[in-house]
Amino acid sequence: MATTTYDRWGQPITTYEDTDLPAQVFPAGTEDPDQRLSLVLTGRYRVIIPAAAPEFSNSSRVVWDGAEMEIEGKVQTHTAGGRPHHREFTAVYRGA
Repeated sequence: MATTTYDRWGQPITTYEDTDLPAQVFPAGTEDPDQRLSLVLTGRYRVIIPAAAPEFSNSSRVVWDGAEMEIEGKVQTHTAGGRPHHREFTAVYRGA
């Protein structure tokens, strides 16, 4: 989870607090522009976490299976029977 503070010159400093959460992670597609040029591979994952998980922002990072990912778009809360059931978001991995 990301926390932003500011130094004495007003510059933002982002620090991360690690929080382990149970999650279901599903592949949601990849992009590999051209393997011959060794461009960056982008992988997207659909991530489902419990509704009771701590709140976090899109500036938070996701680490899964050793890969650090960014949150893409908004974190959505899904309900069942009028109550929060789970939260869902897309995590993006940009690697070689």
